[in-house]
Amino acid sequence: MEVQIGKERLTILLGFSDKLGIRFNLLGRSGIFGHFKVCFDEKDFVITFALL
Repeated sequence: MEVQIGKERLTILLGFSDKLGIRFNLLGRSGIFGHFKVCFDEKDFVITFALL
């Protein structure tokens, strides 16, 4: 999947699953973690990204 976060455009493997039992049911995030610092706010259901 091609994603754009801010001005950065990346092609990554990405998947979702509602069977994980957690609020952020996102799989295949490794393509993102090499480029961004990622913060998951479970309480407010917000994900923030900062360039490394």
